[in-house]
Amino acid sequence: MVFVLRLALVWFGILGTDLHWQKAQIAFLGIRRIGMLYYMQYAFARAEFRGHAALWAVVACTALLFTFLHKMTSTSLVQMTERQKRL
Repeated sequence: MVFVLRLALVWFGILGTDLHWQKAQIAFLGIRRIGMLYYMQYAFARAEFRGHAALWAVVACTALLFTFLHKMTSTSLVQMTERQKRL
């Protein structure tokens, strides 16, 4: 589910642009996990939230899941790009 949703969001984000496949790959494999953690900490430092621990758990699990997806897909995407460059 997360894999399909992330891919759909990337394609939606580049819809109507002249971005090439390599840029779509960068968008798909981009560094989002650091931003999630940074902005969560920033928000918690500025305001009071109920369920502080639960929110951290959700963000941490999401970051781990996307890290796993990145590791599972990055090698094949880079290999696909290299094959396309040779054609």
